Amino acid sequence: MGYKKMKNNLGFADFALANSLKHNRSLKLMDNLNSSLNWDRIQSVLMSHYTVSTNSEGADGLPASVAF
Repeated sequence: MGYKKMKNNLGFADFALANSLKHNRSLKLMDNLNSSLNWDRIQSVLMSHYTVSTNSEGADGLPASVAF
């Protein structure tokens, strides 16, 4: 089993709301949090407790950091 591919493509709504997002306090807080975290370290800790199945049935799983 693999991981789902996370798309980073912007849609029409993303483009239309881009101007209002500049002033969004929640988004600024999340950006600050994202830049201060060491995601590689978090991923390694999560993967030590996360079992990746080799079964080909069913949908692909989410990466551990996304599930976190």
